[in-house]
Amino acid sequence: MVALYSIIFGNWCILYLFFSGSLMAPLIIEYDKNMEELNEQICYYQTKMNEMKLNLESVIRENERLHTELRENIEKHLQTLPGGAGIDDDPLVEDTMVSSLQEQLRLANREKNQALELWQTVSQELDRLQQMYQEHVSESERQTFDQRRSLLYTQLHRAFPPLCFEQTNQQFVKTVTEQNVELEDEDVATALGREEASDKRLQKLQSAITKLEARLRVAVEDAEQLRKERFCFERQIGALQAKCAEMEEEKYDSVVKVRDSIQLLEEANLQKDQALLREKQKDEEIEKMKEAVFQLIQEAAARTRKEVRMHNLYLYVIHVNMEVTSPCLWMISAKEKHVDEEEERTKEECTEDHKKIDELHQRCLNAERAKDDLHMSLQGAQSKIRKFEINSEEESSRCQEMVQKLQSMLDSVRSDCDHVSEERLSLQHENEQLRKEMEELKKASMETQRKAKQQIATMEHECSLKGHGFQTQLSELEETSRNSSNELKRLLIAQQKAASRWRDEARKLTNAFEAKINNMKTEMNRQKHHLQEMVSQLENAHEQIIEYEKRLMENQEKTNRLQRRLTNSEHRAATASQKVNVWSNCIVL
Repeated sequence: MVALYSIIFGNWCILYLFFSGSLMAPLIIEYDKNMEELNEQICYYQTKMNEMKLNLESVIRENERLHTELRENIEKHLQTLPGGAGIDDDPLVEDTMVSSLQEQLRLANREKNQALELWQTVSQELDRLQQMYQEHVSESERQTFDQRRSLLYTQLHRAFPPLCFEQTNQQFVKTVTEQNVELEDEDVATALGREEASDKRLQKLQSAITKLEARLRVAVEDAEQLRKERFCFERQIGALQAKCAEMEEEKYDSVVKVRDSIQLLEEANLQKDQALLREKQKDEEIEKMKEAVFQLIQEAAARTRKEVRMHNLYLYVIHVNMEVTSPCLWMISAKEKHVDEEEERTKEECTEDHKKIDELHQRCLNAERAKDDLHMSLQGAQSKIRKFEINSEEESSRCQEMVQKLQSMLDSVRSDCDHVSEERLSLQHENEQLRKEMEELKKASMETQRKAKQQIATMEHECSLKGHGFQTQLSELEETSRNSSNELKRLLIAQQKAASRWRDEARKLTNAFEAKINNMKTEMNRQKHHLQEMVSQLENAHEQIIEYEKRLMENQEKTNRLQRRLTNSEHRAATASQKVNVWSNCIVL
């Protein structure tokens, strides 16, 4: 019941305040001002967003135009080139083409990235503005509702006493319910309208995003196609470079083979001449060695004959000396015997005198001296014989060594002669093989020279044709590159101007957004302060409402007690009247 009374009380207060224009006028004016400001802000943001969309569309159109022009220029370049042959014979043309393609791809990627960044910034700014607008709208609506409520409660408490609501409850229940239903319908309708508007905006943004994504995909596909075409061209260029390198290697190999064959021919001739010279020198050396060996053999034979004669002479002299000294020795031995006999005889006789003894002694001394001399001469002869034998043995050993050396030299000379003959045979075989190889090499060199001349002639013809074609292509490419560079410079200048203009506009927009955001922040702070005041007033009003509810409950209890007393008194009165009637009847009876 208390909740029902409070609801009825609140709805009645709302109705009362709606009908009391003097109390609702400032709130309505303030609400209208806030709504007008919010509508102005919405219009301003919508205009800015439309301008950004127009700028973005112009940027996209400019990028598409540049992309189409770039693609047309590249297609023209590719159409002017011959179909896959002779592109890589000029590295300058290849480098210029590759560098121009790389520069164009880099510019396209940079423009794509700039468009994506601009689209992202615009979408982020749009989301941020929508969020700020929704927050501001919700906060302003809540503030206005709280202000209405607080003012209604305050005016209600001022205008009416607490006990006057019991009489008007049944009168305003129907109107309050109808008003609540109408308010709920209006809220639902406004919410649906806002939801539809937000859905429409969201659909527009999604369609714009899908368009941008489709354009981005097209740009990415075009970039991939250009990258694939560039890869194909690079592969063709590499194949042509490889073919040219192979042709140059074959040419160089043929020239090297010809040079090697000529050098081998010259070396073979030199080796042949050297072999003939060596053969002549070895023949001369063999003749000289034969003569030297013959002379050595003759000298050794003469020396050996001379040594043999000398040895025989020495032996004969020794034999003669032996024959001469043998009778002397025999005479000496006989004289010794005679002297011994005389000594014995003198000793036995002992009859001679001292002179004879001295003479005999002198004779003995002379004999002994002669014996010693003979003995010394014998020893000298023996020593001479031994020396002669030793010398003869040494001489014979030297002769034998000389003979052995000569024999070994003769063997070595024979082996050298055999080796020289073998070498001569091997050199003859080698000369024959070299002669055959020289003939084969001559034939091969003639064949290779003929083929090389043919290839050189064909290559010179092809090079001349390619040179004429390349000169024409180079002139065309220079003209097209000059035109494309001028066009690209013009487009770059226009794009730079547009970019500077867009930067200025973006700077202005950012400054305006920042100023508007600062104003909105200040307004938000002011609204927050006002909201805090309203909240404090609402709390006070809520406390008063609680006190009024307590009083209402007390009054209700009092009314209930009075009602019970009234019923009791009525019951008592009825019983008393019945008793009075009974008593009156009894009295009448």
